[in-house]
This record gives sequence, C-alpha cells and structure tokens, in this order.
Amino acid sequence: MDTTVIARPLTDSRYAIGLATAADDADLRRLLRETPMPGPIEVSLERESDFFAAARQEGGRHHTVAIRDRLTGRLAAMGSRSVYEMFVDGQPQRVGYLSQLRIAPEHRRPGRQLLRIGFDLLRQTHVEGEASFDITTIVEGNETARRILEADLPGLPRYQKLEEFVTFLLPVRGRLRAGRRGVEVANGSALLLPAILECLERFGRRHQFAWHWTTTNILPPERFYVALAGSHIAGCLALWDQRAFKQVVIRGYDRTMTWRRPLLNLLGARLPAVGEPLAHAHLSHVAVDDDDPQVLAALLAAAIEGARQAKLDCVTIGFAARHPLSEVVRRCYRCREYVSILYAVHFDQLRDQPPALDGRIPHPEVAVL
Repeated sequence: MDTTVIARPLTDSRYAIGLATAADDADLRRLLRETPMPGPIEVSLERESDFFAAARQEGGRHHTVAIRDRLTGRLAAMGSRSVYEMFVDGQPQRVGYLSQLRIAPEHRRPGRQLLRIGFDLLRQTHVEGEASFDITTIVEGNETARRILEADLPGLPRYQKLEEFVTFLLPVRGRLRAGRRGVEVANGSALLLPAILECLERFGRRHQFAWHWTTTNILPPERFYVALAGSHIAGCLALWDQRAFKQVVIRGYDRTMTWRRPLLNLLGARLPAVGEPLAHAHLSHVAVDDDDPQVLAALLAAAIEGARQAKLDCVTIGFAARHPLSEVVRRCYRCREYVSILYAVHFDQLRDQPPALDGRIPHPEVAVL
C-alpha cells in the first residue's frame, strides 16, 4: 500500500483540511459510525478497530481527506480515493475509486463548500499513468447525494452515470432453487492458483472495471471455490469474510421492518438487533467462463455451504443490472437486492472528456466497493 502524501493541505477560515494520518483514526471511525446509510434497514459501514486496516488488506494506493472544524476540533467531513489496477477495454489500467464520502449532520448546511474543498484535495492525488477519470457508486435511494453530485455544480467534479449495479444479499439458510447439473466444485489450493488467476483474467478482460488480480494482491487460494471442467477451471469465487477490519452494523429499522423482523428471524433471516454487526461475508473474485449459469449455481451452493459452516448469516455478491449472471442469482435464491448507480467521475480539466468505453459490461469488485 502506497500512502505517500502527494497533495498539499488546503486552508479555509472555518475548516482545516488535509490528508488523514494515524492521528485521525479514532475520529474517522466515529464519523463512519455516526453517518449511517438510509433505507428500510439503516446501516453504518464501519472500519473497527483500525480505519486504515482495510487499505492494507486491499492493496493499491489510498488517500483519505479529513476536514476538521477549527471551532470544535471535531471531524466535519471525510472522503477517500483508492487506486487499483482494473481492466478498461480489456487492458489493465490504474483507476481511482472514490468512497466513504461522509459529512457530519451538523455540517450539512455548508455541505457544498466541504465537498468543493474535499474534492480539490482528492484531485491532487491523481498521478501520471492513471485513468483520466475515477469511478464511484452511490446507493440508488441516497437522493440527497445524487441530487447534488449529479447537478454538475461549479467547483465539483462531473458525475457521469454509467450503469445500475445490484448487490444481492443471500441468506445462508436459503435453499438453492436451481439445479447444478453435475458441475464439479473443489476447494482452491496453491496448486490451482495459476489456473485461478487465468480464469479471473479471462473474465476480467471481458468486463469494464474488473479488478486485475495477480499473485501479489489475490486472496489465499484456500479461500476459493473452483468449478472444474476436466483439468480446466471454468469458474471461481472466494468467500471473503472482512469483519476483522470492515463491518456492516445495523443502526435502525423502519416501522415496517421493525414489525417484520421477528417473523423474518423465525424464518431464518437472522436480522441482528440495532447496534449489532451483520454476520456476513462477500462472495468476491467471481469469474465464470461464458457466463455459464450452471457453473455459477454450483459455485454459489458450495460457497453458501462454506458460509453456513463458518456460522455466517448471509453473503453478498454483485453484478451490473444487465449482466446475465444477475438473473442466475435471482433464479437460484430468494434474496434482497440493493441497487447502486455506477459513475465515472471527471475532475476540472477532464470534465468534457467522457471515457470512450467500448460497451463491455462493468464488473467492479463488490468486496471493495
């Protein structure tokens, strides 16, 4: 992980702005706890007990902007930019991913000012050789953020809509509804690692923004499930439990979900109490040759059985809404769907140069979003 400070701090009469360091760790974690994502189930996306641990796990180059109120000393806003190697039009390229944009409730009236100065500092973290645009996702129901960021306001980068992206929440106790038709699934191993990487590269080159996995950034092969076609690997995915450094914590249920939760728990949904983390893991590093539905169904069944043995309650997997494998997930399991919008983000000098992408279906890594 490269966290070299390459951006100059900015000044503002009310706020102190700079790149976050270890001294900001506790305040960054507090702001994530105190700014949950809205919805029928309100959740906070947390990084206990070390904000920077996830960046070390994921690799890449990371910078987080910390904007502090000079009057109170409290953190007013934050935002992160991470650079990963992804496939763009079939070739590996370094692309920035914007995430963790948070503004404390008491600072939302001057929110646009905070956005301008925060994006100004994030823009400075671009270096030569990176794509001319970043990408990001915003939950479809986050109307406030979408209204502001899609408005092309002066001083803010331009957010260009690309695709709808669906995150599927699959209950571990759910029952497979589609047959596997004899697909053989095995556990990954060091011996299979070269073939796993080849499978991931084949799938990645067919998609926009798929992570470029190599021997230096891939998970241990023992975390993988692989679909075998003779000596050939026709598909793979990994069960990535990130709870040691990233947590999804329940912060509230709306009236309907409060009423339904006891019944859903009796049926095996296992929705935690308010303040408790969700016992979940990601199905990451997904690759399926020819988008074969039987291969994905077999991999899902094996991984969910592994999650059950690990005493997890649910797993998540994600695909672009138009990806043919999205429908496979729906056919295989009863699941909840959470829709986000994938954007290309253009900073000042790049605002009028949208990426000339060739139409491949996006497949960003759901475990890193």
